Amino acid sequence: MLLELSKIKIDGGTQSRERISVEVINTYIESSKEGSIFPPIEAFYDGVNYYLVDGFHRYFMYQKLGTSKVEVNVRNGTIRDAQLYSFGVNAEHGFQRTNTDKRKAVTTVLNDIEWSEYSDRETAKICKVSATFVANMRKELSIERPSKKAVTMKGKKTTMETTNIGKKEDPKPEADKIEDYNPADDEIKELSFVNQKLVEENQILKTKELALSGDEEKVVNEINELQKRVKVLESELSVVKNSRDQFQNKNAELIKEVTYWRNRCKKLEK
Repeated sequence: MLLELSKIKIDGGTQSRERISVEVINTYIESSKEGSIFPPIEAFYDGVNYYLVDGFHRYFMYQKLGTSKVEVNVRNGTIRDAQLYSFGVNAEHGFQRTNTDKRKAVTTVLNDIEWSEYSDRETAKICKVSATFVANMRKELSIERPSKKAVTMKGKKTTMETTNIGKKEDPKPEADKIEDYNPADDEIKELSFVNQKLVEENQILKTKELALSGDEEKVVNEINELQKRVKVLESELSVVKNSRDQFQNKNAELIKEVTYWRNRCKKLEK
């Protein structure tokens, strides 16, 4: 479907790469100008918002080119569905993922309270990596395997305790380790990085144009406008930082609470 670019949200934690590449965006822009046709980007619709899950480099290309409407393949689902789907994109098409991109996707799943219960195979299928890759990441991050696994016995679904399968008995198990991971931080860093690069490049081109024009009055007016814009951006940055700090504080409190209740449950199970 044809959708307005401004209606597509990119702040839903669905950008699973380590960073957006400005070089790739510029390459796409050149290819577009030469007549290349790009495939539709993909988004999830939760009934209210359209969350971009595949095509972030194309999104910023369209944004820089001033394209108002783009072709979008829309899937129905929640923001959590969109996030899960995004972890495996670009495994077989587009700008190929780096190992760092894969590590970020797997780490996000392993650090999530709900998704951490998935087996290594299930996580590998979601992130489009090998089960060995997931197992090594789990070990590196000191995250235990899921304690329960869904199984079917005599036609009935139930759960099976898997905590001690393949493990030697440890009389003094370590307390659960929960990484203080905040997906919003990565999103803010990535978007800020891309925005900064685009603004810098745009300003360089404007400066060159003014210098070549030789119009002194125009140069002065442009400088005044830029100074006003800097003040606005500084104000916006302050708001973003305050929101981030509040999110981090809430995240830290939730992690403490989860750790507390997990320890309580372990004591009750003994």
